[in-house]
Amino acid sequence: MRLFHDTVTHHYVESSRTFRFNPLRTPSLVLYSEADLVATARPIETLMSGWRRRGVSVYSHCWQQSQHVRHYLHDQHTYSAALDQFISCTGLMATHWHQQQQQQLMPNSKL
Repeated sequence: MRLFHDTVTHHYVESSRTFRFNPLRTPSLVLYSEADLVATARPIETLMSGWRRRGVSVYSHCWQQSQHVRHYLHDQHTYSAALDQFISCTGLMATHWHQQQQQQLMPNSKL
């Protein structure tokens, strides 16, 4: 483990910095909880605020009682609705649907 410590630490620091900075300003969906003891709400909200200040579209939902990575099991309806809204607002579904329609019209073309 010591052999790779510097390399691993460097990659961890750089990937964390890239995630926090979001240089591509990628729209983001953040699902989190006030009851999460691992990923606490305050740093997540600070991160989202920073992204919003930089013009990143941020969609989020915060549960009051859901435990770490158990949001879907805790509340499938709200989780799915948040995901559907994100996909719809970002145009991901429309693009996929459009590609499917084009492929049906022109089956030999490459999209």
